[in-house]
Amino acid sequence: MPTSSRNKIELVIFDWDGTICDSIGKIVTAFIQTAMQLDFEVLSRSKISEIIGLKLNDAIGLLYPSATMNQITEFSSLYSKNYRLTAAPVLYPGIRDLLVDLVKNDISLCIATGKSSGGLDRDLRSCNLSSFFKKLKTSDTSLPKPHPNMIIEICDELFIDLSKTVMVGDTEFDILMARNAGIKSIAVTYGAHLQPKLLAAKPDFIVNSTEELKILLKSII
Repeated sequence: MPTSSRNKIELVIFDWDGTICDSIGKIVTAFIQTAMQLDFEVLSRSKISEIIGLKLNDAIGLLYPSATMNQITEFSSLYSKNYRLTAAPVLYPGIRDLLVDLVKNDISLCIATGKSSGGLDRDLRSCNLSSFFKKLKTSDTSLPKPHPNMIIEICDELFIDLSKTVMVGDTEFDILMARNAGIKSIAVTYGAHLQPKLLAAKPDFIVNSTEELKILLKSII
């Protein structure tokens, strides 16, 4: 359904891992490597993928509920080192062109992610994308997903109404964050969470590829 000019989207907030950056394999590999080094249980890819999108310490605590805070801190530190030693970040096909098109159409772009600010900055520099985004919200600078604080802060700082904002993400945490903030959401199925899990979170839209995402965004901006 076409969007009226009154409710035309002016701001697109993207998740990073699994939405813009094809990094799910890197995250899983670093988790498994860290678990082996610290004698933690080695979990499956699907199990690890379920917590992608959360703040790192929260994710570790969910995967290993019997871990102490000291163990979680040690795991987090070693995981971050292992992640940095994996291959350089790679964008999903078509993402750069999508971002360029949105900027050309005067759409404001931002990121809300469970990554740390340092980790996101490194990835953005590596992908040469830093200049595309007006605001960056990370789990160490704002309340983590699915709390709506990242979205609300971005809209307040850019003076853009929530009704003119859409969230794009690959996990239920992105969709729930959008719902908690009262904005529309687009779930992408090519990242961490499978379609049934995403549908259970009740996104406004769901797409299966970056090409479908491009077509959808074009129809609502």
